Order: sequence, then structure tokens, then C-alpha cells
Amino acid sequence: MALKLQEKLDRFPPVICRLLARHKDGGRVVAWRTEEIASRAKMSPAEIMLLSQRVSWDGVPVDTMLRFTTACDIDLDDHLCIKRKLDHLAKLQSTLPRFLIKSPEWESTLKHLVAIAAQPPNED
Repeated sequence: MALKLQEKLDRFPPVICRLLARHKDGGRVVAWRTEEIASRAKMSPAEIMLLSQRVSWDGVPVDTMLRFTTACDIDLDDHLCIKRKLDHLAKLQSTLPRFLIKSPEWESTLKHLVAIAAQPPNED
């Protein structure tokens, strides 16, 4: 069963997209750095940092959302990409991936984002 767009957006809020942003570098998996994501998204690093801390897409313009998800290598239209990212998300929820902990941005950025992602959803 294919996920509807709203289900994809709920499963991949900005903070999760940022934590799943990774690529291979010489055979090893590494986290995309903030500056790399910013360059790929044609946004400033400050915009990436603010967006990365969000737990929902509420109020985020569609063009910004698409630039950010694309820069994080998440293609919401690609069934195989979503399946792969759901697998990565399951691993992220069970244990911290090595590529996050080994990132130069672990202490300054990623550790904080993991804490944000671990918080229960805010029920209004």
C-alpha cells in the first residue's frame, strides 16, 4: 500500500529529513553537513538550521519543503526512495547510526536534533 502525501510528510518532518541526510564518500556513509545541504537547497546555513529543528511541515512553503527534502536526498515521489528511507528511519529509531555520531557536526548540531526527534509529538 502506497503512502499518501500527508502520511509521507508526517513520517518525514524536517528534523527527520535532516537526520537521514547522508551520502557515500569513498564507500563509507557520512552525514551531509549543514553547509552542503544549504548549497544543494540554495538556502543559507541559518535557514537549514532553523528548518532542521522543526517537527512538522506546518507553515513551510512547498517550494522550501521540496528544496530541503531534495537536498537531504529524500524524493517524496519515489516509492523506492521512501521505502529505503523508512528502513533508515526504523534503524534511527532503534539505535544511533554511526554516520551521525562520527559526523563533525555531532556535538554542535546533530546531537540536539536527535533530542528534538525523540520528543513525543505535541498533541494540541
